[in-house]
Amino acid sequence: NGQYNLTVSASDIYGNTSTSPITLNVYNSPAAQYDIVFILSDDYRFDSMQYMPLTDALIGSESIKFDNAFVATPLCCPSRATILSGQYPHNHGVLENQPPSGGLQDFSDTSTIATWLSQGGYRTGLYGKYLNGYDMLSTHFIPPGWDDWHAMASFPGTIEYNYDLYENGTLVHYGNQPQDYGTDVLASKAVQFIETTPAGQPLFVYFSPQPYIPAPGDVGTFSSLPPHRPPSYNESDVSDKPYWVQQLPLITDSTSSDQYHQQSLEALQGVDRAVESIIDALNRTGRLNNTVIIYTSDNGMSWGEHRWLDKKWGLYDESVKVPLWIKVPGVPGRTEAQPVVNVDFAASFAEWAGVLPQSKVDGYSLVSLLNNPAAPWPEERLLEYLGISGAFGVPERRFRAVHTGDYVYAEYDNGDREFYDLQADPYQLNNSVSDPNYSSVIDVLKKVLAAIKGL
Repeated sequence: NGQYNLTVSASDIYGNTSTSPITLNVYNSPAAQYDIVFILSDDYRFDSMQYMPLTDALIGSESIKFDNAFVATPLCCPSRATILSGQYPHNHGVLENQPPSGGLQDFSDTSTIATWLSQGGYRTGLYGKYLNGYDMLSTHFIPPGWDDWHAMASFPGTIEYNYDLYENGTLVHYGNQPQDYGTDVLASKAVQFIETTPAGQPLFVYFSPQPYIPAPGDVGTFSSLPPHRPPSYNESDVSDKPYWVQQLPLITDSTSSDQYHQQSLEALQGVDRAVESIIDALNRTGRLNNTVIIYTSDNGMSWGEHRWLDKKWGLYDESVKVPLWIKVPGVPGRTEAQPVVNVDFAASFAEWAGVLPQSKVDGYSLVSLLNNPAAPWPEERLLEYLGISGAFGVPERRFRAVHTGDYVYAEYDNGDREFYDLQADPYQLNNSVSDPNYSSVIDVLKKVLAAIKGL
């Protein structure tokens, strides 16, 4: 609080600059801290919410549903590091899932949403996946800021059975019985955390299951699901696409994709029930009306679009676009078209908690936009993939892009470029980067990208 004399500097994409002295009076009223429940599913696409009937019934009408929610990088560990830090991968340094330029070892956890909220008096709990590489540590430490820690400590393949949890300093093994089903186990621990947190203390729940196989009762429930065949599936002509897409072979056996599609939606039913159990616990403890609930995913997944089968790491919306529903007490539900990125979450958590981030953040707090759909908001958002090693860390795959929700423009390290008008071409079939009808739009987005990609 106080009075500050500042100099404001501004510049635009054409090189014009301006400075002006201002006097700023700051008054921070005592914060009304919200409880915060953050639900992060693993590898689920933007179009998956239609398969979560319980979540829809409980918070659907009260949630702000984002049509254009994106991840800073469409890969697990960089995306999760962005959520925890509020920084883009080019700033937090986690570029891949594994070393030498990724995984837990490249992430600094001294200043995260957990430490900020903990210093603000919150009781914090994590349930599920933390960062890739945590399972490889010989000593499974508890990162700073977490009061209740139940992290996946082994990823033997199925994840939902025969796994280990590192539970507040003790390694606990779970077997292959129905009661060991991973999503259910994690949900029960999150519920217990809510029920045991003192009534006067705010809480932060980070619920992060990995639903790769369905619970016993859900097996086969989507067996009649039609094959996923959008116009972009197994795209026949990719001559307009970047070099890396041109090198992808045509899909000759769709069986694996259809099985994966079915299995992932069946596994999602366990997450749907977990959301229900968490909301029920909030209701029983009298916290629901003071709780912000966020549901999203760490990245999407391509199911054969553009020949990209059951993978992420791509610019296309199937990889970078994720579901995002946010329920805020007292804020009516609506559909929101403004483009948001998961780099915005950390600043939002801090504002809801009435705390200041203890390190630089790249994102914008969503609070003003959630409260007021007419609030100013940046229309051009940065997305990137900067992996530098392994099969996907080659120059022709590394990109930096500007996404507006209506347009996406990308530049690759090998010189390839892409541009799509998503209103006219929602399946991203026609790379229009050389179309003269879009030259003025591309020129602006190119300048915007040059201005924001290093910030």
